[in-house]
Amino acid sequence: MEAGTTIGAYRITSQLGKGGMGEVWRAEDTRLGREVAIKVLPEDVSKDPDRAARFEREAKVLASLNHPNIATLYGLESVSESGLDTTFLAMELVEGEDLSERIARGPIPADEAIAIAVQIAEALEAAHEQGIVHRDLKPANIKLTAEGTVKVLDFGLAKAWTDESGDGSLSMSPTLTKHATVEGVILGTAAYMSPDQARGKNVDRRADIWAFGVVLWEMLTGNKLFEGDTVSDVLAAVLRADPDIDALPRDTPPRLRGLIVRCLERDARQRLQCAGDARVILESEDGGTEVPVAAAPSPIQRYGLAAGALGLIVAAAAVTWALLESRQEPAAPLHLEISQAAFKQYSNTAISPDGRWLAYALDDDPSNLLIRSLDGFDIHEVSDAANIENPFFSPDGRWIAYFDLISDTVGKVTLTGGSPVRLSGVRIGTSFNTGAWHPDGFLIVSGAAVEGELYGGLAVIPENGGDASSLTTLSENDLYHHEPCVVPDSEWVLFTAEDRSDYSVRAVSLETRETKLIVAGALTPKILDSGHLLVYRYSQSDVVAYRFDPRTATIEGEPTVLLQSVGNGSREGGRYAVSRNGTLIYSEISDGSLLAGGRNVVWVGREGQIEPALTEPGSWAQPRISPDGHRLLLRKVLTPDCGLWTYDLDRETLTRITFAEDTHDPLWSPSGDTVQFSGGIDPTRPLREVASDGTGQPRSIIESDVSYRASSWSGDGRLLALAVRDGSNLNDDIWVLDTEAGSEPEPFLTSRFAERYPSLSPDGRWMAYASDESGRWEVYVRPYPGTGGRIQISNGGGIEPLWSGNGRELYYRADRKMMVVPFDLGSTTFGRPDELFDDPYLRSSNISPDVHSYDVSDDGSRFVMIQNSDRTAANPDLRVVIGWRDSLGLD
Repeated sequence: MEAGTTIGAYRITSQLGKGGMGEVWRAEDTRLGREVAIKVLPEDVSKDPDRAARFEREAKVLASLNHPNIATLYGLESVSESGLDTTFLAMELVEGEDLSERIARGPIPADEAIAIAVQIAEALEAAHEQGIVHRDLKPANIKLTAEGTVKVLDFGLAKAWTDESGDGSLSMSPTLTKHATVEGVILGTAAYMSPDQARGKNVDRRADIWAFGVVLWEMLTGNKLFEGDTVSDVLAAVLRADPDIDALPRDTPPRLRGLIVRCLERDARQRLQCAGDARVILESEDGGTEVPVAAAPSPIQRYGLAAGALGLIVAAAAVTWALLESRQEPAAPLHLEISQAAFKQYSNTAISPDGRWLAYALDDDPSNLLIRSLDGFDIHEVSDAANIENPFFSPDGRWIAYFDLISDTVGKVTLTGGSPVRLSGVRIGTSFNTGAWHPDGFLIVSGAAVEGELYGGLAVIPENGGDASSLTTLSENDLYHHEPCVVPDSEWVLFTAEDRSDYSVRAVSLETRETKLIVAGALTPKILDSGHLLVYRYSQSDVVAYRFDPRTATIEGEPTVLLQSVGNGSREGGRYAVSRNGTLIYSEISDGSLLAGGRNVVWVGREGQIEPALTEPGSWAQPRISPDGHRLLLRKVLTPDCGLWTYDLDRETLTRITFAEDTHDPLWSPSGDTVQFSGGIDPTRPLREVASDGTGQPRSIIESDVSYRASSWSGDGRLLALAVRDGSNLNDDIWVLDTEAGSEPEPFLTSRFAERYPSLSPDGRWMAYASDESGRWEVYVRPYPGTGGRIQISNGGGIEPLWSGNGRELYYRADRKMMVVPFDLGSTTFGRPDELFDDPYLRSSNISPDVHSYDVSDDGSRFVMIQNSDRTAANPDLRVVIGWRDSLGLD
């Protein structure tokens, strides 16, 4: 490769370097007009399917890192040109010298070293919170820009570089490998390995903490900490030589000395445990004392600790006894109310195991996961990940897992916030996604894909990501298994089983996969630390507690009623959550649904002005404007009015045209005489159409073993773009039905990535869509029928593209914004994306993640959107009950 070469959309301008992981080049991104760094992978990686697949999986995770001190990985691409296959990484181009060059000029003063180290620690902290370990942190991988910003390069690529075998030996280091030939590179990497890494053990973030300490030492001294003539000599020093603290400059602040000692503990258990603690130490004022070094307590210290603990136990026992003696009768439970009219939906609130925190997402902004304190007034956002649903806490309460219905993945984020972690290798469906976190390090979820197939039973996935394995198997009459609940210190997991006529609470053994019935006619099992099982009995509209034996998974005696008149006999209304220590939260839903009356259909102008489109609120979704502009097509989500409706804008009348629950994703035909609709993602329900005036019966258009959703028509009514989900391929492809050529659709875009929201231009020559090929959703356009490459339209994320009626504008939804991109029909070129208005309106993930959740008028002057209305009546205040167990004799 040489300057002037073009690979894919990148034009090479100059070489930046060469190393064990490939050649690095400066290049111009001809699509977006920016300079990037291109790292071309060696042939033995790109031609090895297993290693290439592994690299691709890891690269997609790394592309999610978004932090000012981490160089961004834009994507992994493969290009085949002139008979040559080239696989390369496109990365942020960081100008400036690396830290090794700065150290080579001499020791760095403490103040300057602290400023650099704080930014390195912030980068490590952000990555570690996502479960990503650098594994090759060293001065050569740290860039210093002219503005004083520190950028850490090649984050996590060491893991991507390793073989699938998981060999932890030195041969798997990215620069200490059979591929590396430069001795200085080998010595450099070995000098920063932690002892556990050098011994070939599995490494975690504490390996980065060690390397951080080594780098900090070298910044302050200007010298290598571990040196030798050979690799063996260097590794021997790493494994045995004790750092000489006295070699640090005399003016080194005490907190830096102590920090380096803590980072360079050979025993990983005694080492500083997280980068956030290093950052706090670096940012703190120097109090003249050293950071304490972990050490085993002396016998006298052990005695003092034991005596102190004993004293606390005695004191606590005395207080408890005094309280018990003074209590004449059980205290009445304490009832509180939290005014939250904007709670997203019945299943979207979780409570931490200790009862201190609520986690929930807001309906008027589905991009926010919020945490509310129950012992204070604190409410804070912990994640801006899009389309969060159904959060649940880790056993220690430090993490929150959730479902992302746009990317069909499971994610997690720490309670204190930070960048969310997407669990790689996990794919989910779009219905009944619920989960529980087992103390042994895995998640139990419903709606996951097992061996590539969507699965109705419960599945097990590792807490750090990986393939799902089945836990329960659907019986002949079962529809879904969901709402898993871990029974502590037991082999059992409880869950809700839904069949065609009823619900029941069952248990499954993690050891034998045996299942057994626990309570019929009930759902939503919860376990208290008192040994009681709580369930919601929807026919009685109550929540009851049973004494429960965790060894045999059986209930004992008659239930005790905790809550009455809850949910009005509906499944939706009986949602509640409870902490292990008994803090109970619930809402009394008079109409059985938090969605009823909760959505308005509105017109939104190009500058964001709002006016009603439909005066009757309801559970509306997926609005569509008729070709003549005089009617709206709408889907109603909830029974008893679920189905498709039309609304005459001139006469202000509603007409129901379908009467079944399995009517999803409506679309007008170009003539307006018929309406196409699907059965959702269920492949047993064909793509159908019905007369738009409500007469006649629906008829099948396509019957297949895959799910077809009608997404858009070409202007002449000939081509129908379809969003397709195959049970063996969850990545959602795009097909096209040519109504004049035949009755069978043909694939247009199928790949290992997910492609959604297909939108044909009015002239039928262009297909707009969204894809996750870069690691996040972006909008692209391809010529139809496919002769030519794709053009990236969005920059910074985008979904749900739609064309204007004249084809001169393309609209899409970015993060809380509606965007517009001009299109020149003559030169077939696209302009720059421009923001139209703030977009807090209902998105596709809330109803169907593959087709559009809004529409635009033919002239592009206004958009029809779904707005969440004031839902105080439909969504009453959240109720909190504390101390009820004692009053009911359950403690």
